[in-house]
Amino acid sequence: IGGTPLLAAAANSSPGGIRALAAACAQTDTPLEIDRGARFNKATALCVAAYAGTPECVKALVELGASLDRTKTINFRTAKERCTI
Repeated sequence: IGGTPLLAAAANSSPGGIRALAAACAQTDTPLEIDRGARFNKATALCVAAYAGTPECVKALVELGASLDRTKTINFRTAKERCTI
């Protein structure tokens, strides 16, 4: 994917991994970078989860504060356009 562990968790349909990363970041006072995009297409973890069709991951990311309105995403569609939460 060319990005963060959060992108990898979203791509691998792992809501538990997403929550574990968020908890680890909170414990170490490290930013989660929830809206950081992948290097190759700038897709965020939320868009990757929506593209993969994993509502549990989408829900986890939204609960953690992921932006629904990023416009530079997979196929130039926002996560909001990709799925209904």
